[in-house]
Amino acid sequence: MSRARPLQYEPSSPPSKQYVLVPDALLNDSERERLGVWLAHAIRYVSQPGKPKRKR
Repeated sequence: MSRARPLQYEPSSPPSKQYVLVPDALLNDSERERLGVWLAHAIRYVSQPGKPKRKR
C-alpha cells in the first residue's frame, strides 16, 4: 500500500514541510474512516503548543 508523503513541486525541489499527498486509496468510501483517524492525529499534533520563541 502506498502511504502519504510530503508534496514535492519539482523533482529537484525540497519536499514541502506543510503539504502532504494522500494516496487515492484513502479517498475510497471503504477507507474514509482511516483517513478521518489520520486527519484527527494531524489536527491534534498541530494544535499542540510549540516551543516558546527564543529571544535574540
